[in-house]
Amino acid sequence: YTGVHKSLSVSNGFEQLRILLDFDDFLHDIRRNPALLHQSLDAIISALPTRRSLTEWFKDMFGNSDVTVEQNKRAIRHFLQEFVPACDEVRELKQSIEKEMDGILALST
Repeated sequence: YTGVHKSLSVSNGFEQLRILLDFDDFLHDIRRNPALLHQSLDAIISALPTRRSLTEWFKDMFGNSDVTVEQNKRAIRHFLQEFVPACDEVRELKQSIEKEMDGILALST
């Protein structure tokens, strides 16, 4: 416990965990309602209880561009591709969420 806590504290890992957990909640919302992908990411995220960092990242990266399911899927994948874990624990969570994301987005039409 002490080693993991120190690793997460020193590396800003706790904040990264919060961001990834928010992203995981976002993916679960898409799993429950795949029709969300037909809306702009801004509209989807503003309706969800996500943290500011995730919301701001999507707005900064993609703004209010044209909305298509494929563009939304690319943006969602891009978030995790650009996310650089600060420690091993965060990297393991990211890898787990990437697998889950692939399954969710493959099912969403």
